[in-house]
This record gives sequence, structure tokens and C-alpha cells, in this order.
Amino acid sequence: MIERSKSVLYTDIWSYIANERIGSHEIVEECIRVGIFDDNEDLIHVLEMALRMDPGLVIVCKGTDGYQAFERILEYQPDVVLMDVIMPGMDGMDVMQQVHKMGSRLKVRFIVMSAVASDSVVSEAFSLGAVYYLKKPFDHRLLPGRIRACMDRGRPMAESREEGILAGEEIAPPPSLEDLVTGLIHELGVLANIKGYQYMRDAIMIAVENRDAVNAITKSLYPTIARMNRTEPSRVERAIRHAIELTWQKGHPEKLGEVFAENRRRGARPTNSEFIALAADRMRLECKKRSIWPG
Repeated sequence: MIERSKSVLYTDIWSYIANERIGSHEIVEECIRVGIFDDNEDLIHVLEMALRMDPGLVIVCKGTDGYQAFERILEYQPDVVLMDVIMPGMDGMDVMQQVHKMGSRLKVRFIVMSAVASDSVVSEAFSLGAVYYLKKPFDHRLLPGRIRACMDRGRPMAESREEGILAGEEIAPPPSLEDLVTGLIHELGVLANIKGYQYMRDAIMIAVENRDAVNAITKSLYPTIARMNRTEPSRVERAIRHAIELTWQKGHPEKLGEVFAENRRRGARPTNSEFIALAADRMRLECKKRSIWPG
């Protein structure tokens, strides 16, 4: 028996899925091919359920890290890719950069998803080809419309930063994760006029999205925040440590005791990783209580 090529097998499987879902024999090319990449498998499942409501969308590839994303985008060449910014291995920005280097060979439209939406990160995403930048949490039910809008535009990039980010914010119900994290660090008494304030907020938001982030705090988390804020990882580490020291000395004792009860009991100031991990866990519970999907 002659072994059939992977591309032929894939086309047959794809056609079968399309025909089963659409209930017709429309040519597969009329469907919009979608890829989904996020390190949160539960979120991928939720997005799959949302996209299956539209029979004109076919999910052709998915994955949980940047290397999988790049390899599967090359292999399956989706029309639209939903992708998280923070992923293990290669992050979303690196994936878009690598795809961008392929030139006209790959015509992929990216919808970027993240709880982090600083100006530098959003601008970089659009410069690398993002059409929309969606702030988590957002209403997944409206994604099919956003995907179709990507295709209707007939171009791989938003005409302006304002256009793309506006679309993302349009489907992000309040309060955002950034709002919740900002509220928590204010309640703890973190001073807003110090450099570590912004880095701490970014770190907690990333840790909410990716539980493993604090396990690779030096190798991954600090470099990611440094890139977002155009600084060095060592400066990020020092600034967060300084912010924690000041907060532990002059912050709000009642709230600190509530969030960091064990540290208070031991009389030990939390390390950077302890502070970020406990604050992120607090935010996940808050998101669950408010029925907000954190990412």
C-alpha cells in the first residue's frame, strides 16, 4: 500500500469535517481556516465551542506553545490565527515576527489575545501584522464576527493602532483583569509613583494568565516584562523587590495580612515570586467570583 502524503490526508480530513458541519458539499476553500494558540487549554476549548457556532469557520490547528504555533501555521496555513502573547517557548510576538519573515508566502491575519495591553506591546503587535488586539477577558461569542471582519477587510493589518485596539476593547466587558489587579495593588498600598508599580502589575497579570510564569521568573517572566517596558530584566527584578520592600513597611497592614497571611505569621517579607504568585492566585479567585474568564 502506497503511503499517502500528509497534505493529501489533511485535505481529506478537512473536507470531511467541513461537510459534516455544514451539511453540504461546498468546496473547503469557501470556509475560513482558523488556528488557535494559547497556553491555557481550557480557554482553547471555550474558543473552539464559540467558533463552532459559525458553520463557515473551520479550526484547522491549535496548540499551547509558540513553537507549536509557528510549525502548525507553516503546515496548515490558516487564514486567521487567534494567539496569546504570553506562551511557553516562543511568545506570540516572536511567532508573528517569524511569520512576517516568510513574506508573501504566508498570508495570515492575527488576532492577538492578552490581559496585558501596554502601549509598547500593542504597538509591536500591530507592527508585526495583528488586525485586532483583544484584552482578556472578552466575550467569546462575538469572535466569529471578528474573524469574518478580518477577512472582509482584505488586508493583513489594521489601518491604525486606534482602529485595532478599539475593536478589541469593544468586546471586553468591564471590569478588565487590569482593573482588578490595579485595584488589588492599590488596596495593598503599593506606591503608584515608583517604577516597580508598573512592573508588579504586569507580572501579576501575566501570572494570572500563565500559572507557570512564576516558576520561570528569572528565565521568562522578567525578560518578558523588560521587553514590554523596554528595559533590562535585572532592573525589573530590582524594581519589583524595592516595591515589595516599601509596601511591606508602609503599605496597608490589614490587606497585607489578608493576602499574605503566612508571611505575616512568620514575620517574613514575601519574595518577588511569592508576592506575584499569591497576588495572582487572589485574582483568579476574584475572576471566578465575578464569572470572568481570566485567560
